[in-house]
Amino acid sequence: MTPIKTKRLLLRKIVYEDAKDMFEYAVDPEVGPKAGWLPHKSIEETKRVIEGMINSNEIYSIVYQTKMIGTIGIHTKNDKKYLGYVLNRNYWRQGIMTEACKAVIIYLFNELNLDVIYISHFLDNHKSEGLIKKLDFELIGSKKDIVQGEPKEVLEYKIERFRFERKMLRWQ
Repeated sequence: MTPIKTKRLLLRKIVYEDAKDMFEYAVDPEVGPKAGWLPHKSIEETKRVIEGMINSNEIYSIVYQTKMIGTIGIHTKNDKKYLGYVLNRNYWRQGIMTEACKAVIIYLFNELNLDVIYISHFLDNHKSEGLIKKLDFELIGSKKDIVQGEPKEVLEYKIERFRFERKMLRWQ
């Protein structure tokens, strides 16, 4: 996993030392449920989650100044590559996730040669919806998912390499 630097951020492999910073936002009831997971109950739970992330080798820590403030990664579901992210609420509405997503999209198209990147959000997650639209993903449909035993509506989007290569994205 190659580290990625942006103007304000370092995206690097997640490490066990991130546990304290991750736990800070993982306990927040406004953060985890928006990404489909329950708030963490202990630092030990956070350490177990980090262990799984390290083993997957698909997750970057988002480091702002010297603090780990979130994660971003690519997940494979049904042979599709999905971009996923979570951010400490103290850093919302500062353009940080937009900056991180753009950097990862560029990396995925230029370095990993993906043809399509998918992304999704729960219908009631309007902050993610705004970010996804700002990044110029195209809505391709909706589906029902079961999350913690409850049905939730999920909107799914994609961004294709040819639009990126032809600089057809509004943010390029």
